[in-house]
Amino acid sequence: MSPSRDHVGTSDLDTLTAALAETIAGRLSESEFAARCAGSPDAPGFIARTLQHALTKQDWDAVEILTPICAAQPDERYAVPLAAILDRQCLEISNRDVVTALARTRSTDAVPALARALVRVSTPHPHWTPGGEGAEQADALRKDCATALTTIGTPEALAAVSTAAGRPPGADVTHALDNLVVDWNDFEAAGEITRKAVHALAEDKAALRDLVYAVEHKPELLAMCERHQLLDYIVLYDALDRGIRLRLHISTDDHYDRPHDHRFSFSSRIVTGGYTHTWYHLDSDLYEGDAPEARQYLSRHNPDPRGHAHLDKLTPHVIRWESPGSCYTMHHSAIHTTFTTPDTVSLFLRGPVEKDRSVIMDPAAGTLWWRFGRQEEPEERRREKSMGLTAYLEIRERLEKLGVI
Repeated sequence: MSPSRDHVGTSDLDTLTAALAETIAGRLSESEFAARCAGSPDAPGFIARTLQHALTKQDWDAVEILTPICAAQPDERYAVPLAAILDRQCLEISNRDVVTALARTRSTDAVPALARALVRVSTPHPHWTPGGEGAEQADALRKDCATALTTIGTPEALAAVSTAAGRPPGADVTHALDNLVVDWNDFEAAGEITRKAVHALAEDKAALRDLVYAVEHKPELLAMCERHQLLDYIVLYDALDRGIRLRLHISTDDHYDRPHDHRFSFSSRIVTGGYTHTWYHLDSDLYEGDAPEARQYLSRHNPDPRGHAHLDKLTPHVIRWESPGSCYTMHHSAIHTTFTTPDTVSLFLRGPVEKDRSVIMDPAAGTLWWRFGRQEEPEERRREKSMGLTAYLEIRERLEKLGVI
């Protein structure tokens, strides 16, 4: 076979082309060919072009060899040719590797083909009915397509899953949460996954309303809802064993410049309102002291006397305006502040705790104090910030008036 040479170095292209021919002929193992691809920066372009060429020539041997490499070494450039291959071969229900590779591209270009494939394998067919030939393979492919669409996580992808499953549009947003697993050790991938999740939920008012209303009947979630000086938050979903806890943040009428970090990484999406968002650089180690000493300083009324040494080295790094639709991911080590407008609401999808405490600073007063997790806070502090049912109902009514739910 002779794939296009456009925009690819001749020597690398020749090497990869020859290696693929050797693999098809059985003289080079697929694992050896995959290793050569992994070592070449031009491999993604070569693979994408070769897949397109193989589709045109119906060279399914090349497709069979290249598809596992696409899954193991994902690249967005694979989405278009793999989608075309899935469209061409779906009815043969032998494309689980293609579906897996498409899911790992996380590309919106994969959604239409995956949606079409899901409809096809969800439609009764003589060979796919229970007990019929190919029924198990069809069922596996159906599940793979649904998982792939859920992984990509756009509203269109989730709607396709809902439609195929006979659920009302929007139902699969919450279904997606039930199947979401996030590994925050891979911060870039976690950010991409969680941003898609909060975008999809923010655009589905019915699903968001259902989650907010369900809290009233879930005491374990209501117990985690809190009120603070600058914001209130409702915990909508909790599965930290799978790397996620979803909160809805509602700003109060108080607005202060309070640089702070978090004990966990998170993604946030503005639903309504907005804020001036400042990211800071700190040229010192906030966490050089031990936790027991920090536990003495848990309030702006009793700040840590060591604060001046750090605040003198705090400088703004990026300042931007976050408006409805804005979405970002923040590492637990980053320091930022949000100066909100009234009635700002945002979705906040956080990961597990990665350090024992976080810091809050007041540059104007030259002070800082600490926050620990609920389990490590004094009972008085836990009672003070607990939301309770009455306040929850008041905030829910406020969300309705704002048109959020």
